[in-house]
Amino acid sequence: MKLGEHESTLRGETVVLRPMTEDDWDILLKWNNDPDVLYFSEGDDVTSHSLEQIQQIYRKVSQNAFCFIIEVDGRPIGECWLQRMSNHSPNLSICDRMSAVSINTQYREETENDF
Repeated sequence: MKLGEHESTLRGETVVLRPMTEDDWDILLKWNNDPDVLYFSEGDDVTSHSLEQIQQIYRKVSQNAFCFIIEVDGRPIGECWLQRMSNHSPNLSICDRMSAVSINTQYREETENDF
């Protein structure tokens, strides 16, 4: 299974959400093995993920959601996806994970509020 593809790019004042691609595994692996990111996203019981685990997670999610890389000034700072909140709801929910080095309230608020 490959990542589900889409062509939607979302642009805010500062933040751009571009489609996640099969070329993003290096940065996704880095983020998903950063101890600070793991602590805040997975809790203190997960210490790392293999490339195969990362690929399985995002490829599965992307079958039912639009997966994005969050960028500021062309620099990746995190990832997120848009998915339906339930099968009966037209509303979308955003799930995000930002690099611990790049966590910035301004960018997080813009990502959540503008999109």
